[in-house]
Amino acid sequence: MLNSVKKFEQQLLRLDPAAADFVLRVDKLVEAVPEAERNDGLIEPIFAIFEMYPLDA
Repeated sequence: MLNSVKKFEQQLLRLDPAAADFVLRVDKLVEAVPEAERNDGLIEPIFAIFEMYPLDA
């Protein structure tokens, strides 16, 4: 079973940053991660999406 941060990362990387609802979908993904795991655990996956799509994200 995947932990919530790993699941967040996998789902985030499947999103299309050019989609009109990208920010809303990311917000929903963040909300699905328990608050105690958000701060440190989500930074790397979010930076990864910025690196993959520097002009879209």
